[in-house]
Amino acid sequence: MPQVSIKDIARMLNISVATVSRALHNRYDVKPETKQKVLELAEQLNYRPSSHAIGLLKKRTHTIGLVVPEIDNQFFSEIINGLENVAYQQGYNVMIFQSQNIYEREVKIIDQLIGARVDGVAISIGSSTQDFKHLNMLKDLDIPLAMFDRANDQVYGHKIINDNFEGGYKAGEFLIKSGRQRIAHIAGPSTLKLTRLRMQGFKAALRDAQMELRPEYLVHTTFRMEDSHQTALDLLSLPQPPDAIFAVSDYVALGVLKAARELNLKIPRDLALIGFTNLAVGPLLEPPLTTISQQSYEMGQETARILLENIESPDKDFKLQTRIFKPELVVRSSV
Repeated sequence: MPQVSIKDIARMLNISVATVSRALHNRYDVKPETKQKVLELAEQLNYRPSSHAIGLLKKRTHTIGLVVPEIDNQFFSEIINGLENVAYQQGYNVMIFQSQNIYEREVKIIDQLIGARVDGVAISIGSSTQDFKHLNMLKDLDIPLAMFDRANDQVYGHKIINDNFEGGYKAGEFLIKSGRQRIAHIAGPSTLKLTRLRMQGFKAALRDAQMELRPEYLVHTTFRMEDSHQTALDLLSLPQPPDAIFAVSDYVALGVLKAARELNLKIPRDLALIGFTNLAVGPLLEPPLTTISQQSYEMGQETARILLENIESPDKDFKLQTRIFKPELVVRSSV
């Protein structure tokens, strides 16, 4: 049996193809009784829309490009899940790529997405990216862009981010209130805005408590556990090591835990530790990890909503939006 088209439905109901199309997409400008007839007949005939035909009709592919630094990072996998669920409900497919924090790879991915005629792009910018021409090019092509978690003010696009300053402040404040005196911070790559904001928040908490941050207690690393492990070993091997560490992420905190065990340091007796992310593994660690929670799934959902609203809007000058999620302190036994 040949596949049924919207032309067949329109002919059988004696209405226009445009009306059938609007009814199938639940548009407000179709009478409820007409919409009901179209949906019932479409179900009866087992109608399946052609995404290619819809794309040609609307000059859309109903596809979103999603770029993350790492797919195997739980934080990003939860964002993917949240974004993809909302996109799927709205009839959009999601093409997922990982940049592995490599600038050249990120540029090539954006080029591929443009070639695939995606309707919009969602990205968490890689830590090595400092030139943003490839992202700003999307504006010239009328392709909406939404940046989540890692955003940059030099890029034209929506921002869905955490209040990283407040998160850093809460981490520093909690360590201070726990009675620690030698508090260190293992920060992320200096190229990332979130690194700077978390560090600034942490410094502000110490400053408000009239505590000094020793230069040797502020170090940078990558988000890879292997690198943070070595960074933590160096920090904890100082002549006067810190008695508390705020790690820029839970993955970095895992590196600190490994280093502490190798140096026979007991947490939290010898070293208090707080992370940033709230990975699912946190409560299962020994001891369970105190952390700053990020609403990753909800961040993915909000990214999809804003991007799809922009794509579906008839307004060519759609206003850029910024959504800031408030971080929450999750107290466990590592402090």
